[in-house]
Amino acid sequence: SAAGTGLGLAISRALAQRMGGGLDLVASARGAHFRLTVGCGLAAPAVPAEAPALPAARVAAMPDLAGRVVLVVDDIGTNRLVAASYLAASGVRVVEAEGGAQALALLRAGGVDLVLLDMNMPGMSGVETLRHLRDLPGAAGQVPVLAMTADAMEGQRQYYLEAGLDDYLTKPLTPDMLAVALRTHLPA
Repeated sequence: SAAGTGLGLAISRALAQRMGGGLDLVASARGAHFRLTVGCGLAAPAVPAEAPALPAARVAAMPDLAGRVVLVVDDIGTNRLVAASYLAASGVRVVEAEGGAQALALLRAGGVDLVLLDMNMPGMSGVETLRHLRDLPGAAGQVPVLAMTADAMEGQRQYYLEAGLDDYLTKPLTPDMLAVALRTHLPA
């Protein structure tokens, strides 16, 4: 019942650009039309998929956090992929969860240094996941948790910070935004 925020197009454009192409609005008398282009070379032998590399200027901006573990929690696989691609430049190991229950299980197992948590997931919301997370014993209950959300309306940042989140990042994520958050919450 609510209008979208348009983030799907921003994410699609970013992914297309990372694949050597773009996503452009095409003039049309009927509705919105877009042209998607991607760079396609000759097929190479199958190799395991890896996150696309960031441009050298972006890599230099990311802190060196080799050996650290970041849990990315989002019900949308593309959002997890974008976050993981940016995080790869810092050397962290990325662990992914599709929802709150899976995230809590991973946190109970230990070894997570920071959590990027979507606020709008089906089943268990981000705020509900945070409440359960903070009830975990030991280091798992104290891990820094950063909202990773499309909720960018006035007052939402304050709401999430008052709910107990350590920081607030709006989607679509950018490498610069993530670099600042990593430096703040995961000192090298």
